[in-house]
Amino acid sequence: MLNKYLLLFSLLAFSILSSAQEEAPIVKEGSIADTTAPDVLRKQENLKPEVGFDDVFMVTNGTNIVDISDIPAEQVEMVITRDGFIRGARPLGKGKYEVAAGTKTGNTQLLYYAKDGEGKRGKLQKVVRLTVTTKDLLDLMQQAQSLVGNVEGLDIRVVGDKVVFDGKILVPKDMRRVLTVYNQFKGEKEPVVNLLEISPVTTRLLAEKMEEEIAGGKNKPRNIFVKSRNGRFFLEGAVDKLIDREIAIKTCQAFVQEQYDLDPGKIKVPSFQGLGECVNMVRIRAGQPLEPDPILNVRVDFVTMTKSYLKSFDFRWSPGVNLNGETTYSSDTGKFLTNFVAILTDLFPKLETAANHGHARILKSATLLVRDGEDATSGGDAPPESELRETLEVPFQVPGDANNPPSFQMQRVETFVILRAKSVPGTDKINLDITSQQSERQSAPDTTGASPVLSNFVRTSVVVGNGESAALGGLIAERRTVSVVRDPGGNSTSTTTGGQSVTSNFNLFDLGRAHTFDDNKSQFIVFVTPTRVRSASEGSQSLKRKFRLRR
Repeated sequence: MLNKYLLLFSLLAFSILSSAQEEAPIVKEGSIADTTAPDVLRKQENLKPEVGFDDVFMVTNGTNIVDISDIPAEQVEMVITRDGFIRGARPLGKGKYEVAAGTKTGNTQLLYYAKDGEGKRGKLQKVVRLTVTTKDLLDLMQQAQSLVGNVEGLDIRVVGDKVVFDGKILVPKDMRRVLTVYNQFKGEKEPVVNLLEISPVTTRLLAEKMEEEIAGGKNKPRNIFVKSRNGRFFLEGAVDKLIDREIAIKTCQAFVQEQYDLDPGKIKVPSFQGLGECVNMVRIRAGQPLEPDPILNVRVDFVTMTKSYLKSFDFRWSPGVNLNGETTYSSDTGKFLTNFVAILTDLFPKLETAANHGHARILKSATLLVRDGEDATSGGDAPPESELRETLEVPFQVPGDANNPPSFQMQRVETFVILRAKSVPGTDKINLDITSQQSERQSAPDTTGASPVLSNFVRTSVVVGNGESAALGGLIAERRTVSVVRDPGGNSTSTTTGGQSVTSNFNLFDLGRAHTFDDNKSQFIVFVTPTRVRSASEGSQSLKRKFRLRR
C-alpha cells in the first residue's frame, strides 16, 4: 500500500494538470498568503475538500512534513498549482512525506484527489497550502510564544512571511511583557509585526472597579457612575460636597493604566491636561442654605484711677521798724524843728498751711458686635474688622497780643476701639486682635488756653475664653515731689527824701521756711470680655436694663 502511494506521489510531484488549474485559485508569484484572510478563504471554499485544509510553512532549501494520513481513500492523486517551489519528496511511512523546498519564495497548493479502481479522478480530499520563506517563521513564532508565556487575549500567528503579534490584551500590565519580546525581535531585524491593543473589555471592567472604589464598597449606594468611551472614563452623577467630586477624580486618575505606543520602546504616560483620561461630569447638588455665622459680643472697659495728695506750710517772721521823720522851719524861733515817729511792724510770726487730697475714677465701656466668620472682602483669610470711635472737638481761645487779636481753635479728644475676633474651632476660646485708645481732657488749661489731653494706647493679640474677662494691659504712674525752702535773715532800708521828710524801713531780722509734699498716682487698665451670642438682638436685654429702658 505504501509503495502505491510512493509511486503515485513520485509520478505526480512535478506535473501540472490543466483541469486542476482551472478549479484551483490562481495565486501570483511573489504574493503573500494570509492563512486567515477572509477573501482567500472564500475563494478556497469552492474547492470543498472532504478532509479539509492544512498549512505548511517551509524555508528555502529546507524540508518539512506533509501529512495525508487522514485521507480515507486508498489511492490519491496530487496536483501542484504552481511549479518551482518543491524539489522532491521522500516517504516517511504512515501517510507522511518529507518535502524539500526550492530556492523560490512564495506559496503554492497541493490538491489531493481520490481515485477509483479504474484510475479516474474522484472527489477532492485535502488541500495543503504551502508557503516558502527565507526565515523559519514557525520557529520564530514558537520562540515568541515561549518568551511571552500565557497572555490572555494575545494571538501570535504567521501571515505571509511575517510573524504577527495580534489580539486585544485584557490585562494592561501584560502589554509591557509582550512589547519587551517584540522589541527584542525587532532589534534583531526579525520579520515581526505588532498589531496589539488594549481590549475594550478591560476598560469596561476598569470603569466598574473605579465606580465600586468611589462608592466605598461593592454593595454601597452609588452617586457617581463611571463609563468607558474610546479609552477615556466619564464620571457622571451628582454629589452634595465638592470634596466628594475631587476624591472621585483622584480615584479615577489612580486607576488609569499605562498607554502604549506601537513604536518600539515608547510608553505614553497618561496626561491629565485638557480633556484627559478622566472626564469630570459630576454635578454638585444645591444644598440647604447655610446657617448664618454666630455673633461675638465684645465689651471693652477702660478704667482710669488717679490719687493726689498735697501738704505744704510756710513760716514767716520778719519784724521791723518803720521810721517817719519830718523837718520844718519855725519863724518864731528862727530854728529848724525835726519830728521822728518810729512804728514797729510784723511783730508776730505768720504761718500758712495747706492740705489737699483728691481722688478721681474714670470708667468708659465700649461694646461691639462682630460676625464670627471669615471676611469675604479679604479673601476669607481673616475675620471681619469691627470699629467704634468717639471724637470730641473742644474749642479754646488763644490769647492775642498787640499785633494779633485773640482767636479760637479746636482741640480733639478721641477714644476708639478696633478689633478682630474669631472663635477657635472645637473649643470655647476666642482669638482677639484689638487696638484701643482712650483720651481724657485735663481741667487746667495751659498758658496758650488749651487743656492738656491724656491719651492711653493699647494694641495686642490675646486668646480669651467665652464669657471670661481679661486685662489687656495696664499703666501705673507715681510722681512724688518734696521741696524745702529756707530764706536767710537780713535787713532792708528804704529812704525817701523830699527836702522836708524822710521815711526809713528797718528789718530787725528775717526768718522764713517753706515745706511742700506733693504725691500723685495714676493707674490705667483695659479689660475685654468676649461672649458668643446667637443673634445681634440677644444682648439687647442687658443694655435695656443698664439704661433702664422698658421697651
